[in-house]
Amino acid sequence: KLNTENKFLIYGDNALDLLTKRDEELFEIFTVQNIEALRKKIKLRNLKLLVELKRVDFTSSLKEEERFKCSINLLLNGAKVPLSILFKHSESYERWVKIEENTFAPAPSGSLRSLKALLASLDPNYEFKNSITAEVSSAQAVSLLLYDQEKIVVNNDDEKLQSIKKKLSTFRKIRKVPVPKGFKGRLRSYQREGLNWLVFLNEFGFSGILADEMGLGKTVQTLALLQFLKERGEAEGRKRRPSLVIAPTSVLRNWYSEAKRFVPNLKVLVFAGKDREEMFEALHNYDLVITSYALLRRDKVLLSSISWEYVILDEAQHIKNYQTTTARVVKALTARYRLALSGTPTENRPLELWSLFDFLMPGYLGSRLVFQQTVEKPLLEDGENSAVTNLIVKKIYPFILRRTKKEVESSLPPKVESEICVPMEDEQREIYRKILHDSRIKVFNQVAKYGIKRASLHILAALTKLRQVCNHPLSLEDWQSWAEEGVKDRSIKSGKFEAFKEVINEALSADRKIVVFCQFLKMMEIMKGWFREEGINFLYLDGSTQNRQELISQFNQDRECPIFLISLKAGGLGINLTSADTVILYDPWWNPAVEDQAIDRTHRIGQKNKVIIYKLLTENSVEERINSLKSKKKQLSEAFLSTSSPTLNLTKRDLERLFSFY
Repeated sequence: KLNTENKFLIYGDNALDLLTKRDEELFEIFTVQNIEALRKKIKLRNLKLLVELKRVDFTSSLKEEERFKCSINLLLNGAKVPLSILFKHSESYERWVKIEENTFAPAPSGSLRSLKALLASLDPNYEFKNSITAEVSSAQAVSLLLYDQEKIVVNNDDEKLQSIKKKLSTFRKIRKVPVPKGFKGRLRSYQREGLNWLVFLNEFGFSGILADEMGLGKTVQTLALLQFLKERGEAEGRKRRPSLVIAPTSVLRNWYSEAKRFVPNLKVLVFAGKDREEMFEALHNYDLVITSYALLRRDKVLLSSISWEYVILDEAQHIKNYQTTTARVVKALTARYRLALSGTPTENRPLELWSLFDFLMPGYLGSRLVFQQTVEKPLLEDGENSAVTNLIVKKIYPFILRRTKKEVESSLPPKVESEICVPMEDEQREIYRKILHDSRIKVFNQVAKYGIKRASLHILAALTKLRQVCNHPLSLEDWQSWAEEGVKDRSIKSGKFEAFKEVINEALSADRKIVVFCQFLKMMEIMKGWFREEGINFLYLDGSTQNRQELISQFNQDRECPIFLISLKAGGLGINLTSADTVILYDPWWNPAVEDQAIDRTHRIGQKNKVIIYKLLTENSVEERINSLKSKKKQLSEAFLSTSSPTLNLTKRDLERLFSFY
C-alpha cells in the first residue's frame, strides 16, 4: 500500500513473509533497507498440530460402524499449548500465528481458515479449547490420515487404516475384482476401475459418489456392483438385504430395462403404480427395488421401515437443497451402505455438496452451520484460490470418483447410445387412452371394410395422432376436445418432455453442444417456448429456413449457442454439425437408417469428441410397440417417411398390438 510519502506500507502476513524471506521476488526487484534490524526483533517459533487416532472397542451389536477416538493437541517447539492460541489474533493474520508480542509461527496447515474448517468439523467450540477429543467414523479417520505432513502430524498404528491410506494414495493399489459371472455385457476399462472402487468402498464400509460425466455408464457400473455383492453373498452362504434405487420418474423404466439386460439374475421390482401397498409385503424377496423421488415422498412411512443393503440415489442432485422434503425423507432411510450417482454433484454452491455428504456420511463435513461458516463462506469469497479448497478436496476425494469423456476417450466407443423409456403423466395417459379407444374403432372398421392395405392412410393418421400425444398432448391441434373439462394448457404435462428437460439441463451443465431432432413442428414450438422461458440460447432449422448454411456455421463456431433444434425433413441430410457431441432423438423414427443419418450429422469425419445419443420413448405406448416391430417391418418404417400414398404390409396381429391397451 503506497502512502502520501511515496513509501510502501507492508503489514500482517505480507510483512512477516518479507521478514522471513518468503517473498524472494521482492528482494530481486528492490533493495530493502533496515530489514536485518527488524528481523532481530522478531522471534520465530515452530507450531505443529498433533493428531492421535485410536480404535474404539465396543460390544454393542447395534453399532456396526467402526469408530476411532481422535485427540488433537497443539505443540509449540514440542510442548503442548492451548489450541486457542491459534485464533487469538486470527483477524489480523491468516498464514501466521501471533503467539505473543513479536513472537510468531507459521500456521500449521499454511492457513488459519483451513485449520478452522478442519477443527470445526470435529468440535464447533474449537476456538476456546485447550485440546479436542472426539469420536470419529472410519471415514473421518481416513481423511485425517491424508493430512499427515510436516506441520500436521498424525499418529496412528491401526493396520487397517494404514492399508486404506496406502490404497488411496494411488488408484491402482485398489484391489482388482473379477467382473461377476452373472453380468451379461462388457465393461470398458474405466468401468472396471469404477467397479473396483465401488467394491473397495463396500469392503471398508464407506459410502461415496460416482460422479462420472453423463453417458459413461454410472447405471451399468452400479448394476455390476450389485451383481458382484449378490454372488459374493451366495458364496459366503448369507442372504443380503434388498437394495433401493431412487431415481427421477423418467428413468425408472430405463433402470429396469438395464437391469434385465445386464444382470438378469437379479430379482428387480419397480415399486410404482396403484398396487404399492400389496407390493410392499414382498419387497424382501427382491434384490433390487426401484422407485422415484415423487413416490418416495408418498411412501416414506413404508420405505423407511425397511433396513436396506444399499440406498442408491440416481441424479442425486435432487437432494442438493437440504431444506426440501425430498432431502429430509431420503436422509431418514436406513441402509448399511449409501451411494450417490450424479454427473453434477454441486451446481450452484458448496452447501449442495454438504447436503450430499449429509446423506452419505452424516457429520463427515461437520454440521451445516459450521460448514457454511468455515468452508462455504471462504470459498465463495476467495474462489478456487481459497486455502480451504485444498482442505475440502483432500477430505472428499477418497469418496468421489469422477471421469470425463476426455479422460477415458481411448476406451470409449465411437458412439454411446442410450434409450430412455419414460412413463406418461396422468392427464396425458387419459388423453392417450381416449384417442386410442376412438382410433381403434375407426381403424378396425376401415380394415373390415377395405382391408389393411387400402386402409393404410387411416392407420397412419391414427398412429401419428397417438405419437403426438406421446410427445406432448399440447402438440395436438385439438387436444382440448380430448382433455377433461376445465383443464388448462399449463396443467398438461408430458412425461417425455419432462425427461427431455432433465437431459438438456444435465448436458448444459457439462458444457455440451446439443443437436435435437424432432419430426413434429408443433412439438418444436413447445420446445422453443421452454428454451425462451429458461433463457437458453438455441438455433432453429426447419423446411422453411432460408439461411441454412449460415445457421450451421454459427452453431459450429459459437460456444455461446449450445442447442440446435432441427426438424427431420430439413436436417436429416446434407449438413455437418461436428461441433456437437450430444444428439437427442425426441421422437423415434421407425427406419433405423433415418436415425443413423441424423446421428451422422455429428458423428462423421472431423468430429473430435465422442458422441452420446439419447433416444426418447414413451412407455406403454405405440412408440414402444413400433420400436419392437421396426426391425421386422421395414415397410412400416418406410411408410412413415414416404411422401406418396403408402401401403402397409401388416398383419391383423400387428394391428392388434399397435392399437392395444396395456
